[in-house]
Amino acid sequence: MRAPFGVMIAAAAVVVSNSFVLFHVASNRSSSEAEITLTSRELPKPHRDPDDTSVELRLDWRGAAFRYGDLANLKWLNRAKLEEIGFDCNVPQDAKEADKHYRHMLSREVFVAVEYDGATWRTFLDKVRLAPAERSPYRSEPESPETIERTYSRLFAIDASRDAGTLRRRYPDATKVLILRGKIRPFVDSDFGYAARKERPRILSGRLELLNEELNVPLPFSRGFPETRYDVRFRIGAHFEPWVTGIETPARR
Repeated sequence: MRAPFGVMIAAAAVVVSNSFVLFHVASNRSSSEAEITLTSRELPKPHRDPDDTSVELRLDWRGAAFRYGDLANLKWLNRAKLEEIGFDCNVPQDAKEADKHYRHMLSREVFVAVEYDGATWRTFLDKVRLAPAERSPYRSEPESPETIERTYSRLFAIDASRDAGTLRRRYPDATKVLILRGKIRPFVDSDFGYAARKERPRILSGRLELLNEELNVPLPFSRGFPETRYDVRFRIGAHFEPWVTGIETPARR
């Protein structure tokens, strides 16, 4: 007895979809744009269902607008950068029509330069030492400069472009600067519920997201995965998508 035509079409669609995914993965891993080792500070393991035996890590980076309560880490994502990416920023952020103009803009895909343990991290630490009452987004009490230096992620988004080659020429050290895919959408500060006040001018910036933030840890690396400290080796492929190539447990940090 032949299967119904609809079932055959659905099965064929699944086969085609799976084939495309496998081809995309193989194509991404056909070459390596960069290879780097990060720690559990930069790739924490999110809380998951105890019955879920899979292991996924998530890139913890600084630079997403208002992710930590201010724009101090996104000063580079200004009007000039938005225009470079291709957005129409002719409307001043203080104009009446600014909200409508920027709020309805669609995100654009970009390549994002993400620096690891570099000058941006050191500048951030200097600011923390001068004003040590840094509040964690996850805790109510301020954290000491020593705690921040010892535990915070050292990944910072530092630049973006529509062209990956342009970014790599600006930041040639692939062991310190990753190039990842992302999205940017302009906003003025009122987009996030911060009403314009006379004592503070409104800010035109961008909301930045990284694509492929989650890294699946495949077998055999996921077997007996450590709960606390670990180092993760991974590569960035031809499509600027990361994949895990090894896990190590350091004797001490």
